[in-house]
Amino acid sequence: MPQNIIDTDFWIIIENARQAAGNNINWRIPALRVQLDQLSLAQIQAFDDEFSKYMVQAYRWDLWGAAYLMNCGCGDDGFTDFRYWLISEGKCNFDKFLTDPDLMADLPYQIDFKFSLEFFGYQVSDALEVKGWELNHNCNNTLLGPIGIKWENNQLSSLYPRLAKKYKKNIDFIMSR
Repeated sequence: MPQNIIDTDFWIIIENARQAAGNNINWRIPALRVQLDQLSLAQIQAFDDEFSKYMVQAYRWDLWGAAYLMNCGCGDDGFTDFRYWLISEGKCNFDKFLTDPDLMADLPYQIDFKFSLEFFGYQVSDALEVKGWELNHNCNNTLLGPIGIKWENNQLSSLYPRLAKKYKKNIDFIMSR
């Protein structure tokens, strides 16, 4: 593998972790770690640069609205964890859901799972720490706030009709607050 992680290599690593985890979404966390442990320090840093780029790309109000609806609420930390999960879904789903967040209604209904994968995002720094290195975050990938137009709770059903139908109990709960 080349010293730098290019976009394609980044998504291959994510897809390998997805496949290794099978149907258990939570297993993506150790599966990603196995992938990262095979990389050099420079490659892990490059992977983190790509990861940060996609986290910023997904820092959007329309995705936050979908996360809020799907998870029956979603604060700042929860939205970070949602974006970790979104990246763990792989390039095809990541691109598709950025194009139209309502398409997440096509995903299988999860009874005891929030669309969140907090520790997925920590694997890079953990992998570097084991090798005796600290992560050098790319500060150019930070934003002041989400991109797009902020929504109100009463708009969620119209913004995400398919998700609202699928997660009607969540909408009912959100609207009762």
